[in-house]
Amino acid sequence: MARSAKPRFFERFRNVLGRRLFRLRRQLRRRQVERRVPIQIGAFVMAALTLTMERFRAMNTDVTVALALEPSPAGESAFREAGSWFAYAERVFSRFRPDSELSGLNLSAGLPVRISKTMEEVLELARHYQRVTNGMFDPGILPQLLQAGYTVSFERIASRERGMWAEQKERGGSRKGDWKLFGPLQTVRLDPGTRIDLGGIVKGWAVDRLADRLIAKGIAAGMVNAGGDLRVWGNADSPDWEIEIDDPREPGACLSVAALRKGAVATSSVLGRSWQTAEGRKHHLIDPRTGKPSESDVLQCTVAGDTAVESEIAAKTVCMLGSKEGAEWLREACPRSDAFLLTRDGERKLLRSDVYAAGTRNWKGE
Repeated sequence: MARSAKPRFFERFRNVLGRRLFRLRRQLRRRQVERRVPIQIGAFVMAALTLTMERFRAMNTDVTVALALEPSPAGESAFREAGSWFAYAERVFSRFRPDSELSGLNLSAGLPVRISKTMEEVLELARHYQRVTNGMFDPGILPQLLQAGYTVSFERIASRERGMWAEQKERGGSRKGDWKLFGPLQTVRLDPGTRIDLGGIVKGWAVDRLADRLIAKGIAAGMVNAGGDLRVWGNADSPDWEIEIDDPREPGACLSVAALRKGAVATSSVLGRSWQTAEGRKHHLIDPRTGKPSESDVLQCTVAGDTAVESEIAAKTVCMLGSKEGAEWLREACPRSDAFLLTRDGERKLLRSDVYAAGTRNWKGE
């Protein structure tokens, strides 16, 4: 018995020390932004407000959560909830994780599959935006994404560019797939051969869901940003959030700045998630009409609207439709949204909402 007491003591000591080091690492990743000093969070500027921020990786992107909270147990709980929420969303929706619910669904080979309420909610939302965009948003284009070379997470694509893409592409086929939801049974059936990718909607949806929960907790101002798909909010005493729009052609350069008290901003670009293949440069915006990466005149589109999910969908849709058709669609389908476009010839276009209240959303450097 005496010989086993010492190992148990050291095991307990290591566990306690490990927990304290973990808390210290979390505290070091988090910093408080003092009042009276304008601050820049990546491309997000906020003045005259005390914010506590945390950054972490989730869903193959950088996530930043900034909340108007002093360091406290309540603040710790809010940041834990944020990390747990994005980790859960990744476990459900990542097509790059073989153990995710989505990966299991894509292997169902046309059989009815019982799904979680979370998956059901996002599939219903995806169907809604498929109708709103007249099919330009289509989760059933996964085979075409694979055929274009988007077979691994974007974090791993850079290392693959040095290899032979012709040998690494996965055969995807040309047929788009579809699915049918059976709501009362909480069941979905993919058409035979169908595989879906929900990456074009899940980040914005996850941002909105978390922001709504934090607002319901009484947090007066904050930002949730997942790789540029973001939602901000504040009260009457809060200054506007200023969101810089990056120039995809020149790292570090700014095209414009959107200033808003509350709302969402999302950007889609054909230059951001792109990679070299044996057939030339490819990107992740697959035009469902052709089954190939979009070749419209829009290089990048930033949409400012009410929700992150609608802004994310709208930015992608305008990128694929092009500046003229995209402007007409946006005015009809998303009348409360603004869009800032960068075209292939370098022209900058600001599309202002006709119905959004003047002065509540402003653009600098138009």
